[in-house]
Amino acid sequence: MRYGNLSATDEDVLKVISKVQLEKLIQDLPDGVQTIVGERGMMISGGEKQRLAIGRLLLKDAPITFFDEATSALDTHTEQALLRTIRSLFKEGNQTNVSIAHRLRTIADSDKIIVLKAGEVLEEGTHHSLLQRESLYKELWDIQENLDFEEEMVKESKKDEENIIQPASDKVTTGPAKKN
Repeated sequence: MRYGNLSATDEDVLKVISKVQLEKLIQDLPDGVQTIVGERGMMISGGEKQRLAIGRLLLKDAPITFFDEATSALDTHTEQALLRTIRSLFKEGNQTNVSIAHRLRTIADSDKIIVLKAGEVLEEGTHHSLLQRESLYKELWDIQENLDFEEEMVKESKKDEENIIQPASDKVTTGPAKKN
């Protein structure tokens, strides 16, 4: 973590670890924050690597930051919590954040969204302004939101199927038959 700022205090490092939700990982490592995770971070997951990289970035406190699919390996809950942290940090400071994203939820609150197609600027605006007109952004947003909804519906349907109680006459019994 400290590679982001070699002169960072232990307190600064611990604050960043909390902000990027790596406390559990640190607790589980053999030497805590002193653990060397090895070449290319082989002993940590893809999501943990992303959070570690973002933590280093937060320690660096750079005036301009580039994120390229920064949360692609994170689950939805971790992604949303981390995005809240990143948003609050950029609102507090005078920093510029440039994000490249396919998951539009990760950039929806950006001051300006630029949509590229075949290397050309196709459209630009805020999330709300791009949704107000027929645009590629709106089309992609609708597809992604419907996919999320469809996935949720499939999961709920499977849960419902598992929870259906069969009528008594449909139940299968095993063992010796009882005599009346």
